Amino acid sequence: MWTNCYFIHSNQEPRRWPDPDLTEMKKIFFHTATLLTLISSSVTLAAQGKDPVSINWSLLGTLPQPANGQHAGLAGAFIGACGPYLWIAGGANFSNGLPWEGGTKVLHDTVFYFHRNSQQAVLLPQRSRLPFAVAYGTSIRVPNAVACIGGQTATGFSEKAFLAKLSEQTGSLVLEDLPDLPYGLANAAGALAGNRLFVAGGENEKGVASSLLMLDLSADKPAWKTLADLPHAVSHTLLVAQTYRNKTYLYLVGGRRKDVSGISELYATVYRYAIDADKWEPCASLPYPLSAQTGLACGSENILVLGGDKGVVFGKVERELAAIEKESDPVIKARLIKEKNELQNTHPGFSREILQYDTETDVWNKAGDLPFPTPVTTQAINWGIDIVLPSGEIKAGVRTPDIWIGRIAGQVKKK
Repeated sequence: MWTNCYFIHSNQEPRRWPDPDLTEMKKIFFHTATLLTLISSSVTLAAQGKDPVSINWSLLGTLPQPANGQHAGLAGAFIGACGPYLWIAGGANFSNGLPWEGGTKVLHDTVFYFHRNSQQAVLLPQRSRLPFAVAYGTSIRVPNAVACIGGQTATGFSEKAFLAKLSEQTGSLVLEDLPDLPYGLANAAGALAGNRLFVAGGENEKGVASSLLMLDLSADKPAWKTLADLPHAVSHTLLVAQTYRNKTYLYLVGGRRKDVSGISELYATVYRYAIDADKWEPCASLPYPLSAQTGLACGSENILVLGGDKGVVFGKVERELAAIEKESDPVIKARLIKEKNELQNTHPGFSREILQYDTETDVWNKAGDLPFPTPVTTQAINWGIDIVLPSGEIKAGVRTPDIWIGRIAGQVKKK
């Protein structure tokens, strides 16, 4: 039973969605694909211009403050938007104290609903929860719904996948099961191309994955299919579907891989996947290694990457943790722990740079800076003609309750 969700009052009549079942969802997918394409492309009609993209940001809303007075905010939540409604489900935070101060990571099953009125979003009363607490799954927007895939639960990596859509009758999310993943997976990247869901990389019980999985929503009996392996195993990466030479490709951008020593390698690499040929090829690299970034397709030939972790502090902390694990002298170990804690307490936050990639010219350019602390382990989504960047982690152990909205004012560079 659903017992706890947030929903927002509005003078507007809510949009109507038919009762959700998988067959109906397939019909909705095909009947609304053209409309949703027009909506998403309207975000950046700027793609026909010559100037770099320019985005005007404002605060759209905030998640509620917990009763215990700890900082609000969630990382790794499922995120969706449909009509005037935005929802944020699940996620994780350290609501009982920072981890190096004795706090533990808390997974959540709460669903927050917001109703957008102009450039503001209002939180609605609670109505339901997810059936289980989960974070670090993959959200992929499909017409009139969001595919929520995998994640981390209290018992380990989740293989569960479901479609989440809003119900007119209950004013809350209705979940429709999708086929389970072949194995539990968290911190993977996902994208939609045509009627197919793609999930790349991530972490599972064996370590960092190099798999590319696909689910065809139009199939009579949808089932996950394993495609060509990624060029290397990677998690906390970005997967974007975008056009190149009038065909849709998948672009795999950056990410990281932790090895058995506990030290992660961060990647600046970018690869393009030819869907029909089931083949990867290298593209121009990012200007620097980057992981846990957000990003999305922009116009017909551009990709935006918003912030991310360059790994400077992250790498230092991992090396300190590895040294602490090996050290047997209690005095030296105490000193290393103090140094590691100081690194985390003084974390400067993540990159604020916005990077722009042109698929036709294979060139990366800087397109400005975010005017607020950059959230990572969240997802940037198109909402109408705007970009929304909700909650996420803004430095080690700290989440933000803020939900930011950006409207493109300039034009996407095209040579």
